[in-house]
Amino acid sequence: MLAYGLQSGWHSLAREKAPMIRHRTLATVALLFPLAAAAASGCVASEPEEVGDDTADRCAEIIAHMAQCYPDLATEALCTADTVAQYDALGLDTQSCEGIEGLGKADLFAFGGCGQNERVCGWIFCCDDYDITWLPETDEDWNVLPVVEDFQAATPGWASAAIEQASLSELRAGVSVSYQQQVAETVGGAPREMAVEITRQVIEIPYPLFVQRLATEDWGIQLDHYLGGEVLIYEQDEQGRATRQLERMVLSPFPCDWESPLTNNDMTKVEVIRYGADWSTVTWRVMHSNNNSTETDVGSVDFRAYGESSTVVTFHSAHRLNAPGGIHIPNSLLAPSLSSTFLDFVRHYRNIVE
Repeated sequence: MLAYGLQSGWHSLAREKAPMIRHRTLATVALLFPLAAAAASGCVASEPEEVGDDTADRCAEIIAHMAQCYPDLATEALCTADTVAQYDALGLDTQSCEGIEGLGKADLFAFGGCGQNERVCGWIFCCDDYDITWLPETDEDWNVLPVVEDFQAATPGWASAAIEQASLSELRAGVSVSYQQQVAETVGGAPREMAVEITRQVIEIPYPLFVQRLATEDWGIQLDHYLGGEVLIYEQDEQGRATRQLERMVLSPFPCDWESPLTNNDMTKVEVIRYGADWSTVTWRVMHSNNNSTETDVGSVDFRAYGESSTVVTFHSAHRLNAPGGIHIPNSLLAPSLSSTFLDFVRHYRNIVE
């Protein structure tokens, strides 16, 4: 089983009928869309050492200056010896916010990394894990099911056939197709071209045991390549299972899960979860991306009994992603990488439940 970690807590938001925080997960694992993988400069990063008390004043000065450009640093940033060295070496005390951001983008791989349960923030600092910063305002924000059903109903015949006609041996190994399709991301909205994948694998674990080991509502925090995030449960069924939840997930685009705030795939999703006697389905839509890496993302993951002794997992989703700076990644480049990414996801699920 691949290593993964999680830490849970229960909190409340300062508003009426605040949703439960089901998980505040601080985790690690391995590679999302491998478009930028070749740019990574190595897998091993040493954990930074915290500075001593004698340099606390120096750290306070650095944080105060950098917080003018990255406001959250004032309460979140951990100052380390690496932080001070990076700050001084680059002369950041003389730079404007535009200059600091420009240097950060140009020096994307220079920062050595953060410790467990931390993320890179403000380019040269470490901060706690990723919290949700966007919240749904109306019930329409949860109206994702017809959007997903409409684009999935328009799946090209050849793509459906490739999945539905796969042999059992192929399904056990995992099958996936990717292509481009016009998709409307809202009910009645204008369609746009997106990169789409359908991925399916049969896992030889009975469905009841599968969902016992990997609860459907935990589908996101158990993804391979997961760096961290938060889940807020808004509604549950009579059995206490989440039926509506808001999830922020941050996934690494690099080998060895190297974390970069500029290029992480950062997305906050509304998720509607349905359950049957021998199946469960999560339907989602990305509503916000803190670093603008995800322009849009709609889809579903379905867990379903496959005979008495197996479970079949099916992802079917549509994507538009951005490179740093909000530059759209052409769908023709993105689509081929989706299949390998989602096959990784399902294989990681298999490693968890077996």
